Amino acid sequence: MPIDFWNKVKWNKEACDVQPDPQSGAAITRMTGSMLMSNNNYHGGSCSADGKRVLAVRFADLLLDRTLPILALDLETKWTALLDPNNTTSSLLNVPFTGLFYYVNDRQELCRVSLDTFDKEVLLSMQGLPPVYDILRGITRDQRYILYETEVTIPGGLSLAIVRVDLKERNSELIYENPGIHGFSYLPGLDAIYVGRRTLPDGSTPPAGAWKNAPGVSYASELLDLEGNELRKLGTPPGYTAIFPSSGKVVSNYACDMVNFQHKPEHPQGNMAVFNSLEFSNPRMIEAPEHLFYHIAGSFCERYVVTEAFQPGKGQFGPTSIVVVNFETGKHRTLVADSGVLGGGGGNCLRQPTPYMTSDNRHVVYNADPDGIPNVYAAQIPDGFLESLD
Repeated sequence: MPIDFWNKVKWNKEACDVQPDPQSGAAITRMTGSMLMSNNNYHGGSCSADGKRVLAVRFADLLLDRTLPILALDLETKWTALLDPNNTTSSLLNVPFTGLFYYVNDRQELCRVSLDTFDKEVLLSMQGLPPVYDILRGITRDQRYILYETEVTIPGGLSLAIVRVDLKERNSELIYENPGIHGFSYLPGLDAIYVGRRTLPDGSTPPAGAWKNAPGVSYASELLDLEGNELRKLGTPPGYTAIFPSSGKVVSNYACDMVNFQHKPEHPQGNMAVFNSLEFSNPRMIEAPEHLFYHIAGSFCERYVVTEAFQPGKGQFGPTSIVVVNFETGKHRTLVADSGVLGGGGGNCLRQPTPYMTSDNRHVVYNADPDGIPNVYAAQIPDGFLESLD
């Protein structure tokens, strides 16, 4: 690491090696160690381009303070760096596997930081722009447009809208409005916006929030262009999904019976499905009856997915594993038999493992709270582990 990295930011040693995994032999390090909660940024690919540094966000209390410091965790030296103490978004918008991240600071400025250079830039003031509803959701592949949700008032109550901010012209526009928006993402391979939304049986959606308790609510998805126009309706995603930009393939984890913690009768041999497109048709199922797969993230090489897994019959009260799957061969192996997660089955998603693989395929980074305080962990993938899945 060049010496200027050490001079640009404040560093501290928080990491602590823990027992290697008894099944895979993976070396495991707790990368953060503060008494405050730390999170791995929730989004896959939250690492530098070379895979040697990863991002973390530190929390105090979201009810009291919206300032959430940004940390860089160096996987080689195991030191922690403070990149910016004044971030306000619970997770940063990442350009996956590039080391670039976007966020809003406490002066309402849109900022960009790099894990590769540690450079921080203020791109524009967001004063006067529609307020960010939760987090920044997308950055186009030419890095001209930022996309996020905002709340708007409609005659029936509140609704949600997608905001497009033009970083070149320094203005914003509401390009799509629907009270059922349940998240969206920008797909660089298609240069389009993928939107998921809640719908009622007649296709309508009540004002934002009301649909949460409405009977018969289902989920729909559609693809929009960058003007907010519908390109086409898509199939219904079965659950947490990893989309691969180069091939267009999609790997999804179907929802399980989370009352009895069992696979559903329609897929008793496993809940991971491989699709050839976002139409979500003709799935190829991965056989893994011993795992209830949940959150999922794709690798940079587009060969593997990494996912957390509950055990049938035990669920959130049993060990939560970290499993790597080669979705072409269908082979899978447990990397971390028991991540130590205590709150993985419910509550804030920031307390759940949400694992991802670094761009060099050397580490899987995840969250765990075995001591009651969520921290960021890294499991080093042993030599020959991925090759055994080919």
